[in-house]
Amino acid sequence: RDYRFFTEDLLHPNRMATEYVWDALVNCMLDKSIQPTIEQIKAIQAAGSHRPRNSNSVAHQQFITKYLEQIEQLNNRFPSMNFAEERTKLLLHKEQVS
Repeated sequence: RDYRFFTEDLLHPNRMATEYVWDALVNCMLDKSIQPTIEQIKAIQAAGSHRPRNSNSVAHQQFITKYLEQIEQLNNRFPSMNFAEERTKLLLHKEQVS
């Protein structure tokens, strides 16, 4: 056992282990052409969790608009993808400014 990959209880995998397995799975099982889409999804998920320093700034509003547009584009390509949680978080940041 490599204990670097376990949580403090030494029973459950930690985030590093999950990412390691996910990356191995993606590299072995998925076509290379889908990897940019996977990276885009990761970026959207990270954007949904982003906490702005200044939510009133023009840069932050552009950030929100950019990711809302990316969500729309992915939903058009892949209608079964669900970005409701990320969309809600981004729209909340946008509404806090208004």
